[in-house]
Amino acid sequence: MHTIHCIEFNDVSFQYLQTTILEHLSFQIPRGAYVGIIGPNGGGKTTLLKLILGLLKPNAGTISIFGHDIKTAKKHFEMGYVPQKMADIEKKFPATVWEIVASGRTARRGVFHWQTRQDKKIIEQSMALTNVTHLQKRLIGTLSGGERQRVFIARALAREPKILILDEPTIGVDIKAQKTFYTLLNTLNKKFGITILLVSHDIDVVAEQVETILCLNKTLMCQLPSRSFNKKEYVEQFYEKTAKPVTHEHEALEKYS
Repeated sequence: MHTIHCIEFNDVSFQYLQTTILEHLSFQIPRGAYVGIIGPNGGGKTTLLKLILGLLKPNAGTISIFGHDIKTAKKHFEMGYVPQKMADIEKKFPATVWEIVASGRTARRGVFHWQTRQDKKIIEQSMALTNVTHLQKRLIGTLSGGERQRVFIARALAREPKILILDEPTIGVDIKAQKTFYTLLNTLNKKFGITILLVSHDIDVVAEQVETILCLNKTLMCQLPSRSFNKKEYVEQFYEKTAKPVTHEHEALEKYS
């Protein structure tokens, strides 16, 4: 019997402005996995997430989500996404915590559907799970970085996702808030069975928190259990030996790294 993975890449390549960002990328992620994605700047981590989300299309190869080709899959609502620097949202942004979290239901049901009793229940559950219920009437810009990050996790959860994708989620968040944040992720993964993909430059945290590490540098360099990860070997391979000055060309490609 063929195993259906929640995410499967088969020989995927992606180019931008004649520059190869990812090439010949193949891997599978099972349901309920907690995966850390690491790699040097320019290695294609953010591009990988955007391909999974369907925001970019590969130049070659296939991507499947729960066994369906991503080109035809209608289940993107099963993925919750927290992009980079959401904790740094403009402080004058005129939206309350409730409105931010509720927008996750809009993404699932559509703009022209009235909020139902079930929608309100899911919104309340998402806020309770992330411990932001007491903040629901506050404007998002008045919260701390850690509080805002939990709000955007709640927004993602309001979509009732089976996959939660986070891109550098703790940038601008203090150490205490980070610990609370990772405890929440562990609960979402272990108690609720949500598959989590976490991109982070914090190698120590990734190795400590996740179950599987996926190392990316234009192609898949390794996919292994976190207990088998050798930090010293990784740093030597991808940083000490490959460090180079940043040029304007690299800066132009930053959004695909």
